[in-house]
Amino acid sequence: MNMYRPQWAEEYIEVGFSQDWIDDVIIKHGSELPKQLGKQLKPTNFYKLNPLNVENNPEIITNIRVPDGYTFSEVLLLVLDCLDYFGKNIPEKDSDIYQLYQNTISKNKINFEEFYTFVRRIQYTNIPKTKTYKLVEKTVEYYTLNTTPVVNSTWEVPYKNGIIKVKVIDSNKKNELHLHDSKIYAEIIDIIKPIDIKYLEANSRINLRPYAFNNGFQI
Repeated sequence: MNMYRPQWAEEYIEVGFSQDWIDDVIIKHGSELPKQLGKQLKPTNFYKLNPLNVENNPEIITNIRVPDGYTFSEVLLLVLDCLDYFGKNIPEKDSDIYQLYQNTISKNKINFEEFYTFVRRIQYTNIPKTKTYKLVEKTVEYYTLNTTPVVNSTWEVPYKNGIIKVKVIDSNKKNELHLHDSKIYAEIIDIIKPIDIKYLEANSRINLRPYAFNNGFQI
């Protein structure tokens, strides 16, 4: 089966990027979200974004469209990963960067000085090591549901170094900006493996992070 690559990513292959430059990003995030975002995901759309200071670029961040079924954090993490791999493929020579600009950029949108500043900033920033990236990655891992638990469904999930059986009392509610998925309100049915919190027992009600359900299973 052929690897899916966005059309905009193919354009960079035509001007010298490695054939598989974006593949690791697609493998990590899957193909569906990149397909839905389309050209919006093209790295140069974020030429004003500073990965070291994302929170100070609200106009760029708030313009990112979040497709149904996804969270803002998932989209932002994908953007940052695309920028990271884009930076890894930027040529070193100024003359090559100029050729990249000439062959891929609409001149009425970005001038060469802006493009050069952007690519050098991305090239010399270790994006996965930035504070923002680590925060967003953790948010996706712990606060993004793979599957939304249905009310009254029963699950076995990890909790506080143990395992509990719970019944879902209230389903996930999106926060206003849908930065991430909310905690799930559940009732403990049984404690399968002892947990660190002694006062919790059968019939106790707790809020569980999405991480618990992503690493548990429905009975």
